Amino acid sequence: MYKLQRKLLSQNFLYSRKLVSKLVGSSSIAKNDLCLEIGPGKGIITQQLVKQAGRVIAIELDSQLFAQLKTNFRYVDNLAVYHQNFLNFQLPKTTYKVFANIPFAIEGQIIRKLIDNSNPPDDCYLVLNKQLANRLVANFKENLFSIIHKPFFGFEICYQFKKTDFAPMTSVDTVLFRFTKKTKSFNFQSE
Repeated sequence: MYKLQRKLLSQNFLYSRKLVSKLVGSSSIAKNDLCLEIGPGKGIITQQLVKQAGRVIAIELDSQLFAQLKTNFRYVDNLAVYHQNFLNFQLPKTTYKVFANIPFAIEGQIIRKLIDNSNPPDDCYLVLNKQLANRLVANFKENLFSIIHKPFFGFEICYQFKKTDFAPMTSVDTVLFRFTKKTKSFNFQSE
């Protein structure tokens, strides 16, 4: 039953500490940053984030994984773990960044929640289905999402994963997608 629940939640876990260390290490996350991790799973990304960020907030829906995270990270002072559905989680009012391997089943809802919030993250790294990431980046064909959001955010694909980078192996091509808040936006003033 638990394996079926994981499949329904689209849980595919990265397992290479070396790869995760490289990806988090290449991010803009620094010691003075607050970082959110959505769906930390077994904590392989969490382990790197607590080394690199000032504070980490991890939001895990799965009860067993939440209990495992609380046990494994009980002595880590700069980590807060919440047992909650991210879609109902109150986003920070201060500046923050995101680094997460999110559930594929709700990746669109997660992106919308982050990007359409009154306080979106300054920088966000998400493990996504490559097809969705390509639509969001819209390098070859603009779409409504890209037209609405590109004036305010930069989009890029940072890394192409192998299906074997995950356990269980993913059935789709997967990438690390990044969006960053632009510091300047258009100032529309009537003349």
